[in-house]
Amino acid sequence: GTSFCLEPARRALLAARQQALDSFGMNLRVGVVPVEVIRADGYQLKVAKFRVTDNYSQASFTGGGLTYATQLVKADIDPNLYRLDTYQPSFKADFSGLECRWQDIPSQPGHTLSLIVSTNGFWAKSSDTIYAEVLGKIQTIFGGENGYHPVRNSSLNLSFNLKKLSIEAKMRSPNPRYRLFYLAKMLVENLLGYVLMGLKLKLGNVHWGRYKQDVSAATDYQKFDDILRMVISSSAAQIEYLTEYLERRFKAGELVYGLHVSDRTLMTCLVFGRDGHHTHFVDGADGGYTLAAKAFKQRMHKKVSNWRTYSRFVKLGNLSSFYQ
Repeated sequence: GTSFCLEPARRALLAARQQALDSFGMNLRVGVVPVEVIRADGYQLKVAKFRVTDNYSQASFTGGGLTYATQLVKADIDPNLYRLDTYQPSFKADFSGLECRWQDIPSQPGHTLSLIVSTNGFWAKSSDTIYAEVLGKIQTIFGGENGYHPVRNSSLNLSFNLKKLSIEAKMRSPNPRYRLFYLAKMLVENLLGYVLMGLKLKLGNVHWGRYKQDVSAATDYQKFDDILRMVISSSAAQIEYLTEYLERRFKAGELVYGLHVSDRTLMTCLVFGRDGHHTHFVDGADGGYTLAAKAFKQRMHKKVSNWRTYSRFVKLGNLSSFYQ
């Protein structure tokens, strides 16, 4: 029933990949994996919709299927049946509404934490229970969502930095001759937004006095896609408490985690309309989720190595040496 959507999706993915390469020198891997392949290989793909506000909902994924599909696309095998590679100039990607117009957002407590947590499926406790306990501990340490939300109204300021704004200009205007005009247009729009928010005016369906509040409410600073991912505004002491807790549970074999600490949050926006129909993607600066994922993989490798050693001792009947 949805097969007619596949070809436009393939073309859009390949066009986005090509533009990332042309504009930023990034070589992305994109692909399509049939759900039937995921299920046939023993994974599930469960999707839930979580309504955060009246205008903003998040999709959450469980079952391991999304992670498995990502692994299939990334696999360095030839041929890779699921990776898309054949690009044609006629393919187009629509980046309408994708914006980068806010300054980096400083952390009021001093630090911004990018966090990744995944449970160990072999543990006796269910994954849901472990995730609930981790989230409960985060609530205890940080005092609720208002205590660790990385995007606060008072910290939101529009950017007039040409270097920062040029990122959007490159993405939205591949033609260099049009790029200067687009950059000037962004500066004018940001100046207008600054004035409207400052005067707290309401024009049409947009209440500019509440716009920063709407932005804060529609950020993806906590999400779940087989793995818990969070961007947290934190003090040094809070990071230490959380790290000690996660390390204990890692050593107990219940979970694997990775984190990265910076001093500010980066935000990219997808704006369908200024009247509340917008979504904001956040990450910690200076590496964020990318470096958190690197730390995560290092711990995962350590856990797998320890598990192999443990298995060898089991086979040899010499567990006492393993625990010394």
